[in-house]
Amino acid sequence: MTQYRDTVERARYWGRFVQFVILTWNIDANPALVRNQTPTFSARVELLVSLIDRLVHQFPAAIVCIQEIPPNFEAVVSSVSQGRLQLVARAGHHVAILVTAGIAVLSSQAINVRIDAGSNRIVWCSLGGLLPSPVNVYGVHLHDRINYTEADGRQEIFLQLSRAIRDHWPAAEAAIIAGDFNSNPYHIEIGSRRKFWAVRDSAEFNRHHVFDSKPPFFNPMWRFLPGGGTYFYDDDTQTACRWHLLDQILISSNISGSLTGVEILSQIDQTPLIDADGQPNDETFSDHLPVLARIG
Repeated sequence: MTQYRDTVERARYWGRFVQFVILTWNIDANPALVRNQTPTFSARVELLVSLIDRLVHQFPAAIVCIQEIPPNFEAVVSSVSQGRLQLVARAGHHVAILVTAGIAVLSSQAINVRIDAGSNRIVWCSLGGLLPSPVNVYGVHLHDRINYTEADGRQEIFLQLSRAIRDHWPAAEAAIIAGDFNSNPYHIEIGSRRKFWAVRDSAEFNRHHVFDSKPPFFNPMWRFLPGGGTYFYDDDTQTACRWHLLDQILISSNISGSLTGVEILSQIDQTPLIDADGQPNDETFSDHLPVLARIG
């Protein structure tokens, strides 16, 4: 914990800003799911948190967005990380944001957008000391394409979700949206100028959103297409692809120039997260692979 706090506080004192990372990972640890009702479930959650802690320990400052979490997640994080990670915002089992010690948490809350009487799926926090202005971080776990189809009004759902975030975001400040979008970068709910409007090319940055007149988000996940992905789904009755980029990190255009790297992790600290077939090892870890982005 001292390492994180000392590094961040020294940077503040000298008027500098440290490199920080954003990690997003759907850890598939909702105990209500039948596949998670096993004697080894608690040990698996502790293993996942341990891997996250070991990974972010390598960086001066880290923001972590986690999806599908158990009720006792905050206690597990506190115990395993020994205070190096703190949970700052949460929406039920859907999503939580963690930060490393030393990052100034200015404010946090769940963003209230309820679809079909369901629970919130968006959390927000404002963080200081990382960039010249506060960093607004939105953690998401959005609606899947099987249970929320086009016939079920999927586009209207994503219209509400994207407007809630874009209306909340102060455009003069930096913003990051990280999580499981349950959509690929090329799907209309991610790329449309009426919804999240997360674009591939910087040439789009001088345009403005239909509703809020704010610029688009930059989506660095496009670089993994075609062929790359964070989630493997082998059912040709549902999709033409097997690998999907459901887990994404979007950044506001005003900090896109500070992005120094983004990667899909197939291992953490020499621990492989994939099985012998090259697919996410969902028995030991999760059915999703994590994504890590570096800023600064």
